[in-house]
Amino acid sequence: MDNMNKKLLIVDDEPEVLSMFAKFLTRKGYVVSAARDALEALRACKREKPDLVLTDFNMPGMNGVDLLKELHLTHPGMPAILMSGEADMRTAADALREQAFDFLRKPIDSNELLSSIKLALQHAKETAPTEAPPDAGRVIGPV
Repeated sequence: MDNMNKKLLIVDDEPEVLSMFAKFLTRKGYVVSAARDALEALRACKREKPDLVLTDFNMPGMNGVDLLKELHLTHPGMPAILMSGEADMRTAADALREQAFDFLRKPIDSNELLSSIKLALQHAKETAPTEAPPDAGRVIGPV
């Protein structure tokens, strides 16, 4: 799958982490935008319509799982990957229940990250609703 023009939104409250992910993924051919908290991420999703959201779990205010809940309501079908350095199995289970595509523990292996992003984008493409044919919804024949 071609990375070009695939838009990723990275959400993390640590500027160094945000910058590191943004630089790495930009070098890999993705179009990357960044948000420092969940509210900024929700505004960015509305404005930029990313193909995937990569979010930290532990952030002030709304955490990553709460962000996933909101994304599920406002942008159904948008793939998201949750990452955390201090999460436990319960956090991972909550993330998956809120339809995170994957849960990655920090520090994240770069190959694991790229693989997860690729699989999430591929899955989203395969499960995206197709457009209805032009005759869909029209009654054809006697009623």
